[in-house]
Amino acid sequence: MKSRSEEDLSKPTADTRLFVPSASSHGSINGIATTEFIEFNSNNSGTASSSTYELTPPSTPSSSMKLNKQVIGNDLSPNLDNRRESTILQLNNDTNTWKQSGQEKSKNVKRPKHQNSRAKSKQNSWMPSFIKLKQYLISENAPEFRFRVIVSILFFIIVALVLITRFYHFRHELNKSIANQIYMHKSHKLITFIDKDGEKLLNIHYGINIPDDIPPVNCRSINRTNILCLDWKYRTHLSVQFSRQNYNNSFKNFDPVTCYKFRWQSYEKYSTLKDCFDMSDSHWFGIGDVNGLRWPLNSMSVPTTPFVTNHQTTANFAGSIIGRTWFLSKGVSITVPLEVPLFISINSTDNPNKLCFISKKQAPYYTTNLNNYLVHMEYSVCLAQNLSTLQNYMFETGMRQRDLKQDLNVPKSEKLTNNSLSVTTTTTPSSTTNRDHWENSENIFLDRILWSTNINVLPNFTQQTVQSYVDQITNYGLAGIILLDSRWENSIGELKMNEAVFNNPKVLVNILHNKGFKIMLTISANVALRSQLVDTASNYIFLDSNLRTPLLTRCMTDQEHVCALINFTNPNNGERFRANVEQELLNQQHGLAIDGIFFQGIQSSLIPRHINFDRSINPDKFTEYTNLIIKKLPTSIGMSTSVHSTDYSGYVTIYPRNSDWKSLQSIIPSVLSLGLLGYPLVNSGIVGGQFLFTELKNETDYTNKELYLRWLQLVIFLPVVQLAEPPGGNDLEVIKIAKRLLKLRSEHFLPAMKASLAEYNEKGSPIIRPMWWSKNDPDAFTIDDQFFVGNDIIVAPIVDEGKTERDIYLPHGWWKDEILAQVIRGGKWMRKYQVPLDKVAFFVRTEPSPPST
Repeated sequence: MKSRSEEDLSKPTADTRLFVPSASSHGSINGIATTEFIEFNSNNSGTASSSTYELTPPSTPSSSMKLNKQVIGNDLSPNLDNRRESTILQLNNDTNTWKQSGQEKSKNVKRPKHQNSRAKSKQNSWMPSFIKLKQYLISENAPEFRFRVIVSILFFIIVALVLITRFYHFRHELNKSIANQIYMHKSHKLITFIDKDGEKLLNIHYGINIPDDIPPVNCRSINRTNILCLDWKYRTHLSVQFSRQNYNNSFKNFDPVTCYKFRWQSYEKYSTLKDCFDMSDSHWFGIGDVNGLRWPLNSMSVPTTPFVTNHQTTANFAGSIIGRTWFLSKGVSITVPLEVPLFISINSTDNPNKLCFISKKQAPYYTTNLNNYLVHMEYSVCLAQNLSTLQNYMFETGMRQRDLKQDLNVPKSEKLTNNSLSVTTTTTPSSTTNRDHWENSENIFLDRILWSTNINVLPNFTQQTVQSYVDQITNYGLAGIILLDSRWENSIGELKMNEAVFNNPKVLVNILHNKGFKIMLTISANVALRSQLVDTASNYIFLDSNLRTPLLTRCMTDQEHVCALINFTNPNNGERFRANVEQELLNQQHGLAIDGIFFQGIQSSLIPRHINFDRSINPDKFTEYTNLIIKKLPTSIGMSTSVHSTDYSGYVTIYPRNSDWKSLQSIIPSVLSLGLLGYPLVNSGIVGGQFLFTELKNETDYTNKELYLRWLQLVIFLPVVQLAEPPGGNDLEVIKIAKRLLKLRSEHFLPAMKASLAEYNEKGSPIIRPMWWSKNDPDAFTIDDQFFVGNDIIVAPIVDEGKTERDIYLPHGWWKDEILAQVIRGGKWMRKYQVPLDKVAFFVRTEPSPPST
């Protein structure tokens, strides 16, 4: 007989619910494996109660299962929170069958097989992982796990923010670099200049002598006026200033010019500053007239050398007319002021394919009285679309700086007019007359041939030999300018005619004027030892600062003798010298009434070593002081030494060439280089070279007529032509060719030269221009034996021995061949163009001829 409890269990009531375990209902509670069996509500009184039964397996296979009951009212046991979802069945009204609970019907809506299978597979794929994660989160390790998750998320957020920030910072710096056209690689100590499209123009390797393990400090926050500011503690300081402006060049084009002024300042007395410029990406031009000059400079090699004038023409780097300016084919210029104790190297063994600037306190720069001098280095880098724009810009900038200096140093006898930089000066009537005469005849060196009277031409220098020399020139119809060498002077520095040589100087001057000649005299800054100025140790000359004795050097006009040197650094001495020249030589009534002077300047290599004027470190500052005095003279001027071309109204002469083919080939690069530096009138020296009478000519004839003719064919189309005697001596064939060339010069070239000279006075464009002047033509950058006269004439002389043909490059356009008398389309090379010995190839820009009908 069954008990009541058993009957209750075997007879379910209407409200009884039966929980059937699912296939995966096995779980664990507190580490004990359990199986959910039956759950139902049973209460005769109608109140509901919830019971949970757990079936616990025995500890041994033979043990019986134990049924545990846990009554918790209407709440489920917390130990069953992790059980699987169960299907709820409800007893039908007939009390014999079971049905699915109403609240669960919606969960068991019958779906198609393929949907059920997809849902089950999907559920099975993520449910176990999710359940494990859920179990771990509610375990005792959950706080630590949540902390790790939060830290990881924050880490990834920070990394993302850093990457995004760096990306946008890089973009900002890149855009800023493109706008400013400069980018700095601090880790490599490299500065890159770029064009408006981001293409590289120039690389500068800066601070080469600064150890790499010393990092710089960015000091731009202190000085916002600098685009770059770096400071190496206790060593040196670098600042870079930025400027940009639109400039109207000689072609009437407005081009932006961007400039950067670099300034290094050392904190140590004897440190060395060094920056190097990569030469491999551009063609380089500039420097001036130096020994071994190349066009372009890329093929030139110079070890570390002081950048000063040098009279020793056999030295590795020597020249009398130099300029601290370089031009790059990509539209870049670099300029260094005279105040920097500059050494340079070009393609040296230590720095191949580089131009290096080195600044250090070392001879020949003055160091004796500059114990407190701290080494510094300055240079300016300017960028533009083309080189012609940069050259014009550099010229006008130099003119503005000159006018500003003059305005700041106006003497009391001078006054400003109309609030401008024009100056009204108190001068004598004769001085004003001569100035007007010079301004009205500024083309004198273009129109006339310069005739030399050096010791090789006139060994016996007397008034009679000079007159005979002039008569010989006149007989061939070749008048010009007579340049008397230093033997005209009684004593060097006195500015008096040598009465032992010239019986009546004023008569000679009048005779030469009547024959159609102009007269120039050679003077210098030297004073002869026999002069009373030296004997009395006058302050007019350089004196030893302690002993107050004259400092001596070689005479510039005669280096076999020793002379004293006028102290032009004293403004009073400069005015005294200028007054003496005007009174003794230029005055029409009381002086010799000559037409011009040639000033034989002094190079720094001939200046006494132990002087220090005006606290300046550069000995070439003396040349600048001297030339400023000479340029003020109201007459035609020629110079042999110069370091600055601003406001130059005369000609400069290159150092004397030897009488050989190599020297002939060096003339065009020097003339082109000096033209870029701002010297429009360049005298290439005597036709045939300085050894014309020893190597090129014997007693009766020219041993190398070919060299002389090719030399003449080149020089005849340069601004200044200087001859030592009638061309070819008495060779009528040479004279005939020379007269034909001079006629050609007068008809075709002088108008173009005068127009170019006017353009120089306005914009600074040279008369003799490189082949790349009008356009940045890659084929034209390496041509060193052709040139433009103005913008419309091309000259292509023969400069190689034994050749009667050469290759000629014509830029784009139409050109008239003056030898073949035909019009040729440009933009191409003409190979093996025939040039006979009596001809010179030149082409004139023109329009194409209309087709024949």
